[in-house]
This record gives sequence, structure tokens and C-alpha cells, in this order.
Amino acid sequence: MLRIRFLAGQESEEALMKASKQAADPKAIPGQESEAAFFAASRRLSEGDKPGATALFRKCQDIRPKGGAEGRLAEVELKALK
Repeated sequence: MLRIRFLAGQESEEALMKASKQAADPKAIPGQESEAAFFAASRRLSEGDKPGATALFRKCQDIRPKGGAEGRLAEVELKALK
């Protein structure tokens, strides 16, 4: 899976974000984009890039579909970053 390769440092953030915009069902794209933003933010945070992580956690919240776990998790991370 691309997300796992991304978190392992084997794929770029650009590749992850690009892949999130592709789906057979267009209704799935917002969820994929939200998830990709969350994973990218998590990696940035682990690398010490708090401003970059904050921006991506906010993006995750902005595009999350109803009931999306990533948006709720992003909210928790944003509170911790304050």
C-alpha cells in the first residue's frame, strides 16, 4: 500500500497526495484526500516540522467526509500542537 510505503519513507508526499485524488468512485476522493493529509501531517510531525504538520492536519479537517476518523484524529493532534 502506498500509505505504508510513504510512512516508511519509500514514497514522496507528492506521490501520496496525487494518488489520493484518484478513485473509481469520485465520492471516495474526499476521504482519500483527508486520509492522505493526515498521514502526511503525521510524518511531518515525526520529522519535527510542526508548521507543516499543522497545515496538513487543518487540511485534513477541512476536507474530511462526515464521520471520517482522520478529521477527528487531526483535531486531537492540533490541540496537542498548541
